[in-house]
Amino acid sequence: MFPAAPGQGDDERIGIGMWSLMHAVFVQCGYDWHDETDACLRAMQTRLKSIARYRGEAAAQDEYERIRDVWDAHEAELNDWIASNLTGVSPEP
Repeated sequence: MFPAAPGQGDDERIGIGMWSLMHAVFVQCGYDWHDETDACLRAMQTRLKSIARYRGEAAAQDEYERIRDVWDAHEAELNDWIASNLTGVSPEP
């Protein structure tokens, strides 16, 4: 099965997964990165409501906290990546 979103250290070294299919669809349909980010955010918001409906309030709160913790931890990784890579040099897609 094609992984949804492989992370660093997964067998898929370059990190291509189902998320990249969705990215390609956004690009092909003419959406920009703001649109793609907004859609991903909306998907997570909707998923939390779905979890609450099917699995209950506690499960939705647990998932929300997991997402928040991962996102908060990502700040340091993002800052490290920015410090190690050129930024602002790629053309807009």
